[in-house]
Amino acid sequence: MKQAVDGQQARSIRRWTRGALAMGAGLVVAAGALAADDPVVARLGASEIKASEVRHLLDGLDPAARKQATADNRALLNFVRAELGRRAVLEEAKRAKWDQRPEVQARIEQARNDVLVSSYLAASTTAQAAPVTDEQVRSLYDANLSRFMQPRRYHLAQIFLAVPDGATAAQKDAVKARAQDLAKKAHAANADFGELARTGSDDKTTGAHGGDLGWLPETELVPAVASAVQGLTENEVSPPIEAKDGWHILKELGTKAAGPAPLDEVKPAIVNTLRQQAQTRAAQLYLEKLLNEQKAAVNEIELDRLTEGSGG
Repeated sequence: MKQAVDGQQARSIRRWTRGALAMGAGLVVAAGALAADDPVVARLGASEIKASEVRHLLDGLDPAARKQATADNRALLNFVRAELGRRAVLEEAKRAKWDQRPEVQARIEQARNDVLVSSYLAASTTAQAAPVTDEQVRSLYDANLSRFMQPRRYHLAQIFLAVPDGATAAQKDAVKARAQDLAKKAHAANADFGELARTGSDDKTTGAHGGDLGWLPETELVPAVASAVQGLTENEVSPPIEAKDGWHILKELGTKAAGPAPLDEVKPAIVNTLRQQAQTRAAQLYLEKLLNEQKAAVNEIELDRLTEGSGG
């Protein structure tokens, strides 16, 4: 798994993006967009994308692709940039009347038919697919434990102190001194780490929650943080840790050893897999029924000639 990057993301060790997207190279985020019911989050020329469209596009992805697209701010930014690029190419293709080319029209018709067939099959066979049982879920889980392995995870809270880009040596020393002072307070008897994070952390998002970062895989921690937390015990506070964008003071709230993810955590994914398998089997039976009822016939001699002609 990819290591957490520095900068804005490292301020909370690993951070999720839910707001408007800031983009460069001609990509504009609408000013005041967050106040609108359906804000424009990105624009390139005459093409724009609204928040509802991003949600709709994400909802159309399979779970694995959706998780990848929303893993962090950079992944979501790249997802939206790709959609803007696709729309820009589409507009160029329309201006060039590309859709009027015979071979393109044939492929469009084929794609249309594929959507009709797959959606109709799904609608016609959903009720016929056997329901997923707990025994099936447990069986698949036990047979594939290696697929569900997770790295060691840490439940962390942090106090973060930012070092501004282009900071002078004096500014850097001042932030370091502040980090040392807060770490000293955090190590004091009966110290309230959560309150220190709320009042002293520059990361206001996590600070509002007492610095709580939730559970993080060690493979996604920046190296300096990963090295520090490995030596902590539960409820122990680290010394100030210097990273590229500032200083972290961490409190370890708990750990989970490496091993298979609990069944409850992966059950939704397993159920989804089993449902897809049941749906596929139901669709195959439905197709066989149609072919048998309509007495489908295949000229195998002509098929053999086609194979010979294709060099197969």
